[in-house]
Amino acid sequence: MRDKVLRLIQKEGLFPQKSRVVAAFSGGADSSALLHLLWSMREELGISLSACHVNHLLRGAESFRDEEFCRNFCRELEIPLAVYRADVAAAARESGESVELAARRMRGGFLEREAAGGFAATAHTLDDRVETALINLSRGTGLKGLCSIPLRRGVFVRPLLECTREETEEYCRAHKIAYVTDSSNLSRNYTRNRIRLDVVPVLREQSPGFLRCAARTFENLSQDEEYLESRADDALKELSRGEGLDCRGLAGLHPAVSFRVLRRFLGRAGLPYDEQKISLLLQFSGKGQGALQLTERFKASVRGGALVLEQVFPPLKEGFCLPVREGEYTVPGCFRLRLLKMDYEEFEKTVNNDRNLLKNAVDYDKIMGTLLLRQKRPGDVFHPAGRGVGKSLKKLFQESGLPPTLRERVPVLSDDKGIVWVGGFGCDERVLPGRGCRRVLAAEISLLYHKNAEKTGEGERI
Repeated sequence: MRDKVLRLIQKEGLFPQKSRVVAAFSGGADSSALLHLLWSMREELGISLSACHVNHLLRGAESFRDEEFCRNFCRELEIPLAVYRADVAAAARESGESVELAARRMRGGFLEREAAGGFAATAHTLDDRVETALINLSRGTGLKGLCSIPLRRGVFVRPLLECTREETEEYCRAHKIAYVTDSSNLSRNYTRNRIRLDVVPVLREQSPGFLRCAARTFENLSQDEEYLESRADDALKELSRGEGLDCRGLAGLHPAVSFRVLRRFLGRAGLPYDEQKISLLLQFSGKGQGALQLTERFKASVRGGALVLEQVFPPLKEGFCLPVREGEYTVPGCFRLRLLKMDYEEFEKTVNNDRNLLKNAVDYDKIMGTLLLRQKRPGDVFHPAGRGVGKSLKKLFQESGLPPTLRERVPVLSDDKGIVWVGGFGCDERVLPGRGCRRVLAAEISLLYHKNAEKTGEGERI
């Protein structure tokens, strides 16, 4: 088994020389075998090794028994150990997840924290991979779900993925390695346990070589998945139109590729996706029109032949119009605006480091009367600097493709003679800094919106 694991690590380059490796350590046979294997290979692999144990506080005294076992195990081998205690049951109640999902999420968060700048090695075996594939299949899945647990994902690596649970137990016996048994592994209250205890034995009875056959299947499926993912990466680049995707090109892709393109498109924006949403997006992308609410704050729509994502804002309860001068101003739910007054010489030096200031600066001495920060108004006309023409803000916003929900939130600076500056579009020709300019007023704007952050759970590092 040691040779098999070493070959996999070296073949796949799981741990570059001088890597920091944190092993997930529950105290069970699989994780005990993994930790002992990595400890025995540490000099050969050129890695620094530590371990991380998470006490889920689910099994009373048994949970603390496992924690103490892990402490003694690591103390004996002089392996640094981080221990976390997390009330998984309470976290599951709060989030509405199952206890299994909450435990996995929290455990992953702690491991990722400990592995910062390195790798987190988990003790998933071929048995785990088979069980996960069967669980996914029972719930409905695609090729990615059938591939089950990958060898690597982000900082997480699985050096035992080609080994069976029987092999890890045999390794422990051969090397006289003690381990603990989680009593909850025998409970049929958990989906994975029912698959492990009731389904897999029947499949192995029908086909004694079931696990090895499954391993070959995973290898074949993973090759197909890798190709399709690569094709989707290329298609995403080819179809990108600014922040959107070309609808005609998207409709022309094979469904296996278009599905993956949209999964990436939504995923990179941090938005949830499922098969139904992606099917709907493909439908109205093919028609060249339509919109779909994705979350409370985001929707997808077709504009100008491209599928784009738009942030959805609730209507403003009140408009805004206030006199301003140098300083910082916030319009809740819209933006934060900072106005900076500076000498022209200082402005010239600053603009070399921040070219964005160039279009967001006005000649302070050309401002006439009271400077107002307000919304657009009917009849507003704007003369974009350097264009030599005037346009109504209504037409300007339409031509720019600015979503209607955002138009009422665009900040406008105006004085007694008209518009001075428009957020996102720059200053008016009338107040453009030029020859003879002595003072400049520069605008810095930031949009105010919030995405729902993913819950990572909290726990105490002991």
